Amino acid sequence: NLETNDEWCTPDAYITAARQIMGSIDVDPASNVVAQEIVRAKVFYTIEHDGLAQDWFGNVWINPPYSITGKFIHKLLGDIDRGDVKQSVVLAIAATSSKWWQSAASRASCTCFVNRRVACRGLDGRVGNRPAHCSTLFYFGDRTQSAKRLFGQFGVTFSSSVCDGKRNKCEACNADIAGRSHKRYCSARCRQSGYRQRVAFSVTNDEGDA
Repeated sequence: NLETNDEWCTPDAYITAARQIMGSIDVDPASNVVAQEIVRAKVFYTIEHDGLAQDWFGNVWINPPYSITGKFIHKLLGDIDRGDVKQSVVLAIAATSSKWWQSAASRASCTCFVNRRVACRGLDGRVGNRPAHCSTLFYFGDRTQSAKRLFGQFGVTFSSSVCDGKRNKCEACNADIAGRSHKRYCSARCRQSGYRQRVAFSVTNDEGDA
């Protein structure tokens, strides 16, 4: 919700998916006591702690304050580069033209455009009004296929074509694609598999709109 109050609690389904993908949640750097009833992170920071000034490690769940999302993404990417953060799931506003969103999407192993307006709960337990904006889920880590499968319940997923050789994976089988390449598939067989999946998705959507 784009309101002056940044204190909100994420719907359970997104946190459950994040935990299933990563295996656990070690750090939640933008949280509150009420949210931890569901998140159950090993370490969490509230607005009083200033999560941006703290150390993050292991598996990190973030639903950052919309007013300073860019700062959280900047710190996350830096901590990933240093090896402090191994995996992360981020639920953020789909501000696709912003520099932080472009940076996140280009680095994420899996990105999901959420197909509904995510209405969060306030600290009093009441669900807020559905926001005017859309949301994005980002996953950073090695469990790309799990992220695609679990994010798929929320919307369309994709992997960035921007790669550095070391991170480039086949979208069908998750095998490494050697060298600096913008290829999406490692073989003709995987390319055909990807095509069939896109056709099946298109047919399913067409039937749903009928």
